[in-house]
Amino acid sequence: MSYNGENELFPRLFEFEKTDNGCELKRYLQKDNKDITELEIPAKFRFFNVRGIYTNAFKDAVHLRSVVIPETVVSTGYSVFKGCRMLSDISLPGSLKLINGNMFNGCGSLKRMVVPESVDIIRPNAFSSCRMLEEVVLPESGCILYSGAFRDCPNLRSVVFPGKDNVTLLGSVFENCPLLPAEARMYALIGLNDLDKPFVYNTDFDWSTALREDVFTLAVKHDSFLNIGKDALFRQIIDNDLIELLPLAKDILDDRLVETLADYSADRGKTEITAWLLNLKNGCANVSIEQLINERFEL
Repeated sequence: MSYNGENELFPRLFEFEKTDNGCELKRYLQKDNKDITELEIPAKFRFFNVRGIYTNAFKDAVHLRSVVIPETVVSTGYSVFKGCRMLSDISLPGSLKLINGNMFNGCGSLKRMVVPESVDIIRPNAFSSCRMLEEVVLPESGCILYSGAFRDCPNLRSVVFPGKDNVTLLGSVFENCPLLPAEARMYALIGLNDLDKPFVYNTDFDWSTALREDVFTLAVKHDSFLNIGKDALFRQIIDNDLIELLPLAKDILDDRLVETLADYSADRGKTEITAWLLNLKNGCANVSIEQLINERFEL
């Protein structure tokens, strides 16, 4: 069902609260009504513009499939549509300034989201666990994406970014999105949608993403490990037994670093990696691991 204009059924559908500049939708009152699958939120109620939607207003309204939010709405609370698992069609107004935390968390039928140009911020977990979400189109004007904004979206294949530097990504925006291209993962690590900028070092740097082979290959190509430091990079590779990454990064290894890393690797019992490093230094690809180790450490 869809409701337009001043309708006598509104008090049965919604609870509103008067504010200084209009009114806000406080609660949707028909969450368990199986007959209401399509809903248009009114722009006015009793001559007052509907300016906002309260936290949890539509939470767990499991029968809703389509919702239209009017252009009068400029703000929403947290978790507005959280758990609306059948919601597949949502129209966001061009007046909305931010998509708040957990707003669509668990909306498992949502497949595509076009973020309005007016949106400046997408808060943490805004679209987390949207398991059918495949494509997101971000505003050309740019926005800030917070950590976890698209966490656990296993079918997310495409994020359409605007021009260079127009998006700021704070932390692991795309955590557990296995189908997303390496470029998008790189953006999250860099903090901007610009592949030519190196990673911004911070204590929460997501090494698990950086050391995925597709992301790692792209990072080496763009010299993105510049701010992290080569020592830190190769120690992570050694600690995680990722010998398959070493050939991809051999051009950024010098003799001094190979010596240091060989000792580091040997101290940690990483025999195969130690041998690979020594082979690289000596240019002896056919020398056995055992022989290299014995010669190196005079065993």
